[in-house]
Amino acid sequence: MFNHLISGRASSYQRLKQLLAHFSKPVDEMTVLDAGCGSGMGCAALSDLGCKTIIGLDPGKEAIGLPIAAKRYYAPESSVSFIQASGYEIPLADNSIDFCWCSFVIEHIPDPLQFFAEIYRVLAPKSLCYISTNNRLWPIEPHSRTWFASWLPYDMAEKYVRWRKRWPTEVVWDVYLPTYWQMSYWADQAGFDIIKSTRQMVKVKLPGWAKRVNVLKRIEFLLPNLYLLLEKPAEIGLVRTQKLNEDLEMTLE
Repeated sequence: MFNHLISGRASSYQRLKQLLAHFSKPVDEMTVLDAGCGSGMGCAALSDLGCKTIIGLDPGKEAIGLPIAAKRYYAPESSVSFIQASGYEIPLADNSIDFCWCSFVIEHIPDPLQFFAEIYRVLAPKSLCYISTNNRLWPIEPHSRTWFASWLPYDMAEKYVRWRKRWPTEVVWDVYLPTYWQMSYWADQAGFDIIKSTRQMVKVKLPGWAKRVNVLKRIEFLLPNLYLLLEKPAEIGLVRTQKLNEDLEMTLE
């Protein structure tokens, strides 16, 4: 069923399958959030893997229309709903989500720290969040497929890709690629514990000498994509998020 929609995303599907297998709570009893659901491929994968209560979140009206139209591909026993809303103000109750899937979304968010804080708020204690994104340090910017564009400041990158005619003039340039250190910082500031990072979540065939010196640990910040598996700790961590939200409000004032 899901193969019709996945279109070359087999590695993401397998990674999602492995993540769900580690939960002590049965998958069919979990409430899961696909943050930045786009065309609904993540929701379809979650449905295919046995999740019964699935929420897709996306700020775009056009994006929300696509997964709704694709509902016929979802497992009939799954309850799939979609919310058009900003990731800065997710209209869900505190501690209401058992697992959050956020695949290649964070690079389109100007204020990722506020987004991380909102994901933290809606997750239940001891629940997990998976976040993947493209790496700013990789020499080819993947959205425009332009060499070195991701190394430039935002305004210069936009002018560069438009000058190279790699980005349509009528489309907003909303690419804010992060580094490994930025991702880790945002997660830490929101109160998350980092359970796994890129080197523990990608399969790369390495020669013996590379394994002995732990090459992946030394170069994971240079790999084309970044992955984090985050856990919301016990309730005591909520104090930290409340303090973060107060700081953000003071900044906005």
